[in-house]
Amino acid sequence: MLEIKGYDELFQGAELLDKSKKDGELYLTALQDEDEKIAILKVKDASTKREYVLRVPPTCKTAMEARAWTFDEEDTDFEKET
Repeated sequence: MLEIKGYDELFQGAELLDKSKKDGELYLTALQDEDEKIAILKVKDASTKREYVLRVPPTCKTAMEARAWTFDEEDTDFEKET
């Protein structure tokens, strides 16, 4: 999706729901020509500093909850990354 649309279009009109230095930024947006809203978690790799965007369920309300979902975890207390 990013290769076709690019970051600018993806985040155009996006609503920032939550921002966490540790867990990233959670956005809610609608893709052009689609009625459904999608949630996107924007994270930065700690070792490379490269930014990634991950689609998460629109039911996620916080960046921590969205990050936990990407790891398929119930526990959202991430002590250290591997």
